[in-house]
Amino acid sequence: MTLKQRMLISNLIMIVLPFVISSLVGLFAAAMMHDAYWNPVENMFSDRDELVYAQSLLYEEQGPLTDTDPAHVEQRDAAVRRLVIQMADLGYHVQYTLNGEEQFNNITPEDDQIGIGILGEEARKLDYITASKGNVHIIKTQWINGNDVAIIRAINPGKDMEPVHFSFFYTYVSLFLFIMFFFVLITMVIVNTIMYNKSKELILDPLQQISRAAKAIRSGDLTTPVNLKGKQTEELLQVCHDFSDMQTYLKNSMARQAEYEKYRRELLAGISHDLRTPLTSIKGYAEGLLTGIADTKEKQQRYYRAIQTRADDLERLVNNLSLYNHFDTSMFMAKPEICSFSEILQTYIIEEKERFEKDNIVVEWNMETDEDKVYLDKTEFHRIFDNLFNNSVKYRVCPVSHIRLHLEKEDNILVFLFSDDGPGIVASNTDYIFEAFVRLDAARTHTDQGSGLGLAIVKKIIEAHKGTIRAYNDRGLTICITLPLYKE
Repeated sequence: MTLKQRMLISNLIMIVLPFVISSLVGLFAAAMMHDAYWNPVENMFSDRDELVYAQSLLYEEQGPLTDTDPAHVEQRDAAVRRLVIQMADLGYHVQYTLNGEEQFNNITPEDDQIGIGILGEEARKLDYITASKGNVHIIKTQWINGNDVAIIRAINPGKDMEPVHFSFFYTYVSLFLFIMFFFVLITMVIVNTIMYNKSKELILDPLQQISRAAKAIRSGDLTTPVNLKGKQTEELLQVCHDFSDMQTYLKNSMARQAEYEKYRRELLAGISHDLRTPLTSIKGYAEGLLTGIADTKEKQQRYYRAIQTRADDLERLVNNLSLYNHFDTSMFMAKPEICSFSEILQTYIIEEKERFEKDNIVVEWNMETDEDKVYLDKTEFHRIFDNLFNNSVKYRVCPVSHIRLHLEKEDNILVFLFSDDGPGIVASNTDYIFEAFVRLDAARTHTDQGSGLGLAIVKKIIEAHKGTIRAYNDRGLTICITLPLYKE
């Protein structure tokens, strides 16, 4: 059974159940209280002789019977005929006088004698009379409307008529109770309909939207929105927001996965090129040695050295891949020790001085702090320095690379800045250059220039030392590395 059907049945039960229970309770109460309550009330309000009913008929015609407007003569005559017929049904004869002039009279002399016998001659002088004796009933009343006076006299001489047994209680009270009951029932139906539609809007509509969006996700569409209209419950609002967040997350994940696959293909293309180039060279030099092209001792030595150089290139590439694999599978184990960062850096610069001269690298050094004790692995930081200097040379735009090194302290953090004078990168891409396989700038799109793992390895090493790394443009590319200072 669907939620919509359950809600509809629930609303119907809310209408029918109170109705049934109230009816049963009312019937039971009426049955139990019939003799103690209903009969006394009925006797109190019933008009078994129809005297009160006859009086009410007279008063119903009071308005037209006192109206002397010539334009309303027909209405007055119709009221007289109607009153005479209704009173005749009750056994009454009627006399109607307006401003002293008799308008209608069917009271017989015998009727007058019966009235005198009950009330005496003095009764003619009374303006209002209501009297009964046995089956004989006498009613006299007058109405004054401005200067107009209407007098009605009715006599029932004791004729045996079909009893009406008019009851004010059952006629008016029962009608009132029925109207109230009907009004309550209609109100319940309207209120339940409104509440059902409101609940449908608050519950079913968001659930249907979520269902539609979920089916779209199954077919690969992550753009179907979950639009909320009007005020929603906090729980459903949270569910819809969480579903929208999930859509955004899945969409971003798929985009990142596609981008990752793109970079991975570029990595494989770069690795294939890096492997193919030295392999082709080694194969060519080996064939030259086998076929006797290298026919002199000097030429043979040159071929051997070329083969060794290409083999070293292959070994370096394989080592980089193996190293990144260790980092990526959490197998990396640093071996840190307490040391001075500036001393490690200065030692590296001295050791690589000859290479810097060969590669046209000029280093500028600036140190603004004496506190540089850190807890790090010297071997891994030598690898970091190698990657940073190699990247600067690889992507430079000038014949000579000017490298600026800066060291300072911020609170308990050591900050190391490595800046070159290269082309830099687009500012929006600075967060991505430390990811594996990434080449973002036009100057870094050639896969044969590297595998795209250098800065990714650097980031892994820094994070293993509880540090951070970021990049930004400052007359070139600046790499900012922070490390926690060592405390006793």
